[in-house]
Amino acid sequence: MMFYIGKDLEDEKSLAALNVQPNSLVHLIRTKVHMWPWAQRLPGDNKSLRPPGAFKKKSYLSTKDGHVFLMEYYEERLLMLSNAGIGANLCTYYQKSSPEDQRGNWLRNQSDTLGNVMILEPGDKSPFLGEIHAGCSLLKQT
Repeated sequence: MMFYIGKDLEDEKSLAALNVQPNSLVHLIRTKVHMWPWAQRLPGDNKSLRPPGAFKKKSYLSTKDGHVFLMEYYEERLLMLSNAGIGANLCTYYQKSSPEDQRGNWLRNQSDTLGNVMILEPGDKSPFLGEIHAGCSLLKQT
């Protein structure tokens, strides 16, 4: 739902047709996001994860390999993206508390988990400057 000057904006019309002035404050209220249960797969070995190889073929831009969030930012200094037009990757890191800890696999199999789940063994170093406590998870956006 979108609101402008306290009024609910109609979904079928463009912002210009609704007389929303440039540089106006529009309030966006997010509804529930539904994840596809099979979207946790990683791209195949033959696909590059980074440019320029990531965009060699149109088929590499498919959404069947993971979650896709479509967002449009109108702020001068973006909070989630470093540069305009650059995509963001969400990754949940889970540090096992013991070798038998299965919570990481449980997180990976949940349909509402955002992004990819990376499971760290008890002896693995944290990919961050700080530490991830044993049995805890941390969401990273790059």
